[in-house]
Amino acid sequence: MKMTKSRLAFAFWLVVWSWFGWFGFGLYAGVVAQHVAGYPNGGQFVFCFVVPGCLIAAHGLLIAFARNLDFILKLAILVLEPFAAFWYLALSLGGV
Repeated sequence: MKMTKSRLAFAFWLVVWSWFGWFGFGLYAGVVAQHVAGYPNGGQFVFCFVVPGCLIAAHGLLIAFARNLDFILKLAILVLEPFAAFWYLALSLGGV
């Protein structure tokens, strides 16, 4: 399996979203430990686990099939990644 530049870029974002998933696990565990009625709710579970998990799986597939994707699609994904990461962090850290 030849490592291309796009695979390296997708691998970088895979590591970033894995870290976000670990970060989300810590946030969710902290909420569970407080034993507050009504928390954690389903939205927090989706935001802390499902969103990073889906993006981790998607980046795994992007790495596997990077050779078959068009250049413009790879470029669009890599251009949109920082925006997705920014909004995920902004919402998870309570900045919005």
